[in-house]
Amino acid sequence: MRATLALAAVLLVAIALGVVVLDASGAPNPSTTAAASPPGGSICADPGALTSAHITRDDLLDNPLVFGVPAKVTVTDRGKVHALASALCTLPLLPKGPIFCPADLGVRYLVVFSAKSVIRARVTIELGGCETVTGLDGTRWASKTPRLWHVLADALGRPHATYAEIAGRLNT
Repeated sequence: MRATLALAAVLLVAIALGVVVLDASGAPNPSTTAAASPPGGSICADPGALTSAHITRDDLLDNPLVFGVPAKVTVTDRGKVHALASALCTLPLLPKGPIFCPADLGVRYLVVFSAKSVIRARVTIELGGCETVTGLDGTRWASKTPRLWHVLADALGRPHATYAEIAGRLNT
């Protein structure tokens, strides 16, 4: 009984502080999970075969944020497409066990990778909370990986954009 009350207290404090807690399996919140990738396996097996990436920013909470990058871009430069896919594929898998994450403001980027007009993967990059990446083989963790943000900024046409310009900042 005491253990249950202690766990409930910890969860209440975490919620009050705007912290997200993943379950013991390391599974992310279902609301942040991308649609299943199309058949054909992971893009990680051959990112060089990709010919385009359609990137769309989604602000689920309609935050009053200012962004320094466009909300929609179609990337056809194969070098940039390959760099983005490779950066995503080299991210570590989300660790197992409980993880405490900051509040999630609902900003994410949806990336649809194609090879010769055939969709190969739909990848979701969460910019808040645990900064998870779904749609590849396993949930990956983008936290503490600045290289991904530089590659994403380059793909969005703003190679020198800061993380705050990609994730959004309050208009002050």
